[in-house]
Amino acid sequence: MTDQPTLDRPQMKSVAIDALKNMSPEDRQDVARAAQLRDPGQDATDKIWLIVVSAFVIVFIGAFATLAYHYADPKINLDKLITVFTTVSAFLAGLLAPSPVKNK
Repeated sequence: MTDQPTLDRPQMKSVAIDALKNMSPEDRQDVARAAQLRDPGQDATDKIWLIVVSAFVIVFIGAFATLAYHYADPKINLDKLITVFTTVSAFLAGLLAPSPVKNK
């Protein structure tokens, strides 16, 4: 049995990063499978989507409330607010559209 020098953690990371840089995408996928790296589960994906959609809903409600408040205080600049409102509305409406990726 030969004595091999052992690497500390930063050196191991450096060697792994250098090795992965020179690999093809297929080889990288093989390494990821061998290291048992996997996608986050459905629960994690659902939580991320819930956070994203909730944030957009909060912005939508805030923009709507500010637009409604504009009638009481016409000093508010509506140009940027209408842009935010329509953009968030389009995002939320896009969630209702059928996915083009899924098979029919």
